Amino acid sequence: MQAQERATDPLQVLLVNYQEMFRGLVKETLSKGLTFNVVGEAAIGAEAIALTETLSPDVVIMDVQMDDMTGIEAALRWDRSTPALLINMLFYDDSLTRRKITDV
Repeated sequence: MQAQERATDPLQVLLVNYQEMFRGLVKETLSKGLTFNVVGEAAIGAEAIALTETLSPDVVIMDVQMDDMTGIEAALRWDRSTPALLINMLFYDDSLTRRKITDV
């Protein structure tokens, strides 16, 4: 694919959040334009890791707090070829989550 063609292609996005409703709202918002294409969704970190390897998204929008690991822990386990990451830091004051984040 030519560089010019790639520049006009929508960014391939993976959404990772344990709340299905939140993923749906973000997907709906991103799908309104031609800039983004949501290629996958995951609810937990293990799914996110697997999907980044199979889908090779351009951008990952991921929650910090998930059932199996934090978003930061998941990101650290990815193959380093994943080009971009956006951690969604919307979580309530939870000392366990803060401790997990600072331990990473």
